[in-house]
Amino acid sequence: GPGSGPDGMNLGSGDAGLQNYFLTIKQLTSGFYEQLVSSSSFASLFSADEQSILTDIRNHEVVHREYLRAALGSRAIPNVELNLAAIDFNNKDQVLETAEDFENLCVAAYNDALQLINDTNLALVMMKMASVEGRHAAVISTIIAPRTSSFAADAVVNSQGLGETKPPATVITEIQPYITDEIIATGLPTS
Repeated sequence: GPGSGPDGMNLGSGDAGLQNYFLTIKQLTSGFYEQLVSSSSFASLFSADEQSILTDIRNHEVVHREYLRAALGSRAIPNVELNLAAIDFNNKDQVLETAEDFENLCVAAYNDALQLINDTNLALVMMKMASVEGRHAAVISTIIAPRTSSFAADAVVNSQGLGETKPPATVITEIQPYITDEIIATGLPTS
């Protein structure tokens, strides 16, 4: 079943496995924003408006994380151990690029995995979370490049104008460097 074992963090299977998958992503993103907002350089790197936006994003990510944890109950994976040492929280450009990468990755993860959820009520909640992630991605892109169309860049939108999708295996490969526990997702449904 789901949980931490000698081989790593097993996300489980079915809808609960998908929720644990998103709980893993949310632990990373909320941990990233929590460290950013509490960093000693936060106030000096970002304008008051930017601080407000990034603090709101942190709050959303924490709410999503805690909602998933509560919804899963005893089926929830334990907290993963994060390793954010590669991120220089004193470097505004690197922080914003990391935030943009994480948000676009979240959107692509939802775009792929929503179709795999069996429970329609759960799918509805996850769609609402996905729309919030899309807003996060757009506002981060706007902070990076104001008054441009960078939110519709090739890395985010495909040639048909649809949002990119990334299956769990791809997403986990991208987030694994930031998570100490090895993530085992072999039980997850695939598209």
